[in-house]
Amino acid sequence: MHFLKAPFILFASTSNHPSKTFSFQNERLQNAAQLFPEATLLLEQEKYKESCDLYMQGIFLSRKVVQELQQEQNDLTDDPKLALDWMIESYIQCSKARIAMGDVNTARSDAWAACSFSNNENVDALLCMLTVCELQEDTMGQLQTYKSIENWMKNRDMEELTRSLDKENNETLTLEIICDRIVELTRILDELHDINKK
Repeated sequence: MHFLKAPFILFASTSNHPSKTFSFQNERLQNAAQLFPEATLLLEQEKYKESCDLYMQGIFLSRKVVQELQQEQNDLTDDPKLALDWMIESYIQCSKARIAMGDVNTARSDAWAACSFSNNENVDALLCMLTVCELQEDTMGQLQTYKSIENWMKNRDMEELTRSLDKENNETLTLEIICDRIVELTRILDELHDINKK
């Protein structure tokens, strides 16, 4: 059975997991990557604004370099995928910090950026998006995100799911539960549509 940890409504502390490390040759990427562990430490210490400021500083410093790597317009001394993973992870962590601060609108922008750059292939980004949609009571957003999570799960085998997912004691989402919620959200939207037509 496919399973997934639900985000209701916030995230467990990142201190339960080893911090990701990134190393690059490009000077701008180097400088940006050096900010990542410090920002992550601040997030673990619940210094959310300071954490966000560092994550965003790193993103603004080297986002153009990351995009050039994806288009093979750079010298390719760095791994394009690793650079993209760093930027996606920075957006995800920044989104989590903004959620904790109650800045849901900006958290949604960060989650959207992470989903967009990962082509909806990063489950943490999708869970961030699901969380902000829940907080904003955005039924359509929840439905679309559940569908993206469903697609993500269907395209993976059990071994990959086990490697990828957090082991925190949050509510467990199975593929069956996700399908049920898609049906329920679709029903709610249909009912709202019928009411608006009257």
